[in-house]
Amino acid sequence: MPTVLLLRDKTTTPSPDENGTDPLAPTDPYERAFAAHGHRTVFLPVLEHVLTHTDALASTLRAGPDERYWGIVVTSQRAVEALQVAWAACCAVDPAFSTSPPARAWLALPFFAVGPSTARASAALGFTPLASSSGKAAALADEILAHLARSSGPFPPLESLLFLAGDKRRDVLPAKLADAGVRLDEITTYRTQPVARFEEALRRCVEVHGKFDWVVFFSPSGVDVAMADLEKLEFWGMVRVAAIGPTTGDHIAVREKGSGEAHVVAERPEAESVASGITKFDQGQGKE
Repeated sequence: MPTVLLLRDKTTTPSPDENGTDPLAPTDPYERAFAAHGHRTVFLPVLEHVLTHTDALASTLRAGPDERYWGIVVTSQRAVEALQVAWAACCAVDPAFSTSPPARAWLALPFFAVGPSTARASAALGFTPLASSSGKAAALADEILAHLARSSGPFPPLESLLFLAGDKRRDVLPAKLADAGVRLDEITTYRTQPVARFEEALRRCVEVHGKFDWVVFFSPSGVDVAMADLEKLEFWGMVRVAAIGPTTGDHIAVREKGSGEAHVVAERPEAESVASGITKFDQGQGKE
């Protein structure tokens, strides 16, 4: 059975399987997807995310969006987590916040999200997300502009789009919207940093779980932190590389300076797309 090293935390929140019938099913969507394709998974986080400025975001939420914001955009689940924390803080101060006029006004705004996973996380908070299925920031920017073109209001609107981002966010979406005259009000809601002593954790992982056949990268930052230590492994030359999407795939190619690139780049930033891509590659290579 091929082994896949996933450079991320394992989701441990209890949840049923997709049909809601098996409460003992694996809780992590990647574990479920790879198991269905006959792969064993090993999880090893390479980055950690620390929420920031949730107090400022909570103040923004309590004030409401009136005459300041016409919509919200998020590009990761971490930003949605920060929104959830800030929303809970508002409810702690005012137990009736969720049904207050400011809360209802926020929930009525267009909510733009990159990728289906981020969309699902925001929907759980009560928002109605308009998601980019491709998981690409540029595609989401195009969808935002298309939404504005279809609206009856002025283009671009006088109000701002509230952008909840991380400290490592890229300029693709802001630049594209700025070129179209769309205003952004950005709040940095989390920072990304390397986990402590990754090289030691990787060595222990190999000692416990043995060699792996695939490694999956989930962000450019993860590539920067982990690649050098992975390349020191004696069996690295036999390992295949997969990326969660084109941004991470491109970063692998740039970092390796033409000497290597991802064998698989997921068509969509979700578990089934990664697992099926790896399975198709292995089948094409005649690999068991």
